[in-house]
Amino acid sequence: MDCPITSLIVLITSFAPLIAIILTSLIKALGIPPIPQNWTLQNFYDVLVINRTSSRAIRNSLILALSSATIISLPGAMIAYIVVKTRLRIRGIINFISSIPYALPGTVVGVAMILAWLKPIPLIGVSIYNTLWIILVAYIARYLAFGVRTTSASLQQIHESMEEAARISGATWFQTFRYILLPLIAPGLFAGWFLVFMPTLRELTISILLWSAKNETIGVMVFNLQESGNNVASAALAVIMMLVLLLANIITRRLTRGRVGF
Repeated sequence: MDCPITSLIVLITSFAPLIAIILTSLIKALGIPPIPQNWTLQNFYDVLVINRTSSRAIRNSLILALSSATIISLPGAMIAYIVVKTRLRIRGIINFISSIPYALPGTVVGVAMILAWLKPIPLIGVSIYNTLWIILVAYIARYLAFGVRTTSASLQQIHESMEEAARISGATWFQTFRYILLPLIAPGLFAGWFLVFMPTLRELTISILLWSAKNETIGVMVFNLQESGNNVASAALAVIMMLVLLLANIITRRLTRGRVGF
């Protein structure tokens, strides 16, 4: 009895919405029966080629997702090392501060970014407001906790005797981190990178508050197309986003031999 009930729950909650989006992206107009005679790939051609705004949104989201995931990896590893491997009194405070942005609602983070970067940066005189950079900074702040948590789990599995043996052998802290710790925590780093890449590629809550002309993201464009009544184009863009995430997952599982991914 458990298996049919579980399958029904998965079908209703997961597969049915996905099938609905896929069928909507293939039909010529919303409201007509989703039968093969009414299918077309024109919607995908429109959002990828004809609609330059949506194609630019795809490019922007890929840049933001790749950049934020890569940038978070290093500071996330450093914060995790401080929290797990040191005895600094402020390590708990550092861990707490790195987790605050993710604990807060995305709208709060977006408003905080507007208030923080509305005026030009002191001494430099450069403003990142209404640019792609403010979205990148928001993503890094929002998802830094992912990089810290995944790396912390890996560091907790490494015994302190590994570092002690390296120091006795004359290795510096940087050499110990580079040649001993880094190879051992590499799976955790890559897991953190992937966990940041997925939500930032589809992120909407922060982006909807911070986007500006020519700085749209995929999530913003899906929302805008839906609001403007172009449901089929919105569904096509959503399917493209799902395919990118699926491809990223396949590549990740191949590189990590199935240890990371879903």
